Amino acid sequence: MMIYTIFMGILGKMAWEDGRTGMIRGTTLWIYSALGVVTAAVRYFLLGETPSWVDMGVLALILWILRKVTPRGMGDGDIWTLIGLPLYISETQMWAGIFYSMLFMILAAGWKYWRKKDRRAEIPYLPSLWTGLLLAGRSVFHGLY
Repeated sequence: MMIYTIFMGILGKMAWEDGRTGMIRGTTLWIYSALGVVTAAVRYFLLGETPSWVDMGVLALILWILRKVTPRGMGDGDIWTLIGLPLYISETQMWAGIFYSMLFMILAAGWKYWRKKDRRAEIPYLPSLWTGLLLAGRSVFHGLY
């Protein structure tokens, strides 16, 4: 549970930056990545868990395709954050969190479209991801970590 709490704290700070300024500072991304490597080592050596490299590769492939199809669709911070997810959480939580975040993004896009009638309005992704992972992490509080 401590790993999940630290992860959600870092992701919450990144979501705050993304929602407020539309950008994530490079320093924050480096801290996220470094702590992700440490967390993966703790999960592997102390808890006996193996981060899912296959899911990380599948996610990287999906993001690469999305980046080619919609060049302005996702920022580097969003991609960096998503690829680092398997370092912190299980693959089940990762995919469930991404699914929930997409539901929040659809709601946000619909709200922006109906409110502002602007189809090109930018919507920060990390606040939706944070909320989606919070919903997906409900099982963590029932004793997984």
